[in-house]
Amino acid sequence: MNKLFLVCPTDFLESKINEVNYNSNNYFYTSLGNSLNTDLKTLLHIKEILNKHSIDEVHFVLSSSNKIILDALKGQSFSRIRNMDNYYKKINRLKAHKICNTPEDTKYLSISYYLNNKIKEVQQFLNISSSASTNVTGLIYDSKTDNFENIYPALYCLEYFQLN
Repeated sequence: MNKLFLVCPTDFLESKINEVNYNSNNYFYTSLGNSLNTDLKTLLHIKEILNKHSIDEVHFVLSSSNKIILDALKGQSFSRIRNMDNYYKKINRLKAHKICNTPEDTKYLSISYYLNNKIKEVQQFLNISSSASTNVTGLIYDSKTDNFENIYPALYCLEYFQLN
């Protein structure tokens, strides 16, 4: 089985991923804070990688202690990094609405929300442009427990809802 992991280079998770997924050929694509640009050129490049290496699983992975995520939740020193400005705005909205009760909840929900959006964009492109099915998921590495956890499902990360 061949897998593609989209990781942030500040997390240094490649060796940890290889430990856990030792029965597969693992490929890595890095972008700061997983701020993968989902323009057509980048998505075509990813599709080329998937086809070239017969990859059938794609995983977005971030650490719960990711420097970019923590900065978005607190100081926002990195807000001028390309492709991160929308993410910072969304985090500010989550904080303003007090959706989360604890900093830990905010961190996991924020990472899940962000990765769910990235997954949706990549999955839509792959569904349209390919006849083969590619599974796209998100994982959060928790260094305290030394485990990879699935992100919260998209249902938890709704942008809009209405009650009748």
